[in-house]
Amino acid sequence: MRSFIVSPLNTNFQPFPVIRTQRLLMREIGMHDVEASFRHRSDPELYKHLLRSPATHVSEAEDFIRRVMAAQQNGDGIHWGLELLENPGYMIGNIGIWQILKSDFRGVLGYMLEKEHHGKGYMSEALEEVIRYGFDKIGLHTIKADVTYGNFPSMKLLERHGFIQEAHFKD
Repeated sequence: MRSFIVSPLNTNFQPFPVIRTQRLLMREIGMHDVEASFRHRSDPELYKHLLRSPATHVSEAEDFIRRVMAAQQNGDGIHWGLELLENPGYMIGNIGIWQILKSDFRGVLGYMLEKEHHGKGYMSEALEEVIRYGFDKIGLHTIKADVTYGNFPSMKLLERHGFIQEAHFKD
């Protein structure tokens, strides 16, 4: 008979794990990010491939940040604000494992980046670190991302980082 041990997930995000990459500072999101978060969440261009409408009021950005903070406190998710090292204090986007499904050892990825920073490799740089953190530090077995059909840049980004398309839902 064989036996195995399943280690619990490490979902204690205190102190918050700040990550530096070659060009980015990945740091904790807080209420001081409401303006930047609203700028991102209200941009129709960034929402054209999402299944919800862009924010129309700053309170929606406040609610997002409260959810992020609560998820981190409860160990249900972790999100990083993205800043360029050359422009500290200005959040250009965010990335995180917004949902940790503890019983399945699975995380659900989410990210958003201001359109003027698309195509420069910033999200790829951040994604590499989040994947590493999810597997090595949290102990996830699977990280998934839900992408709507037509969001080809996001699909290509994920494929470059080893993600495999499992399904294509028509509805």
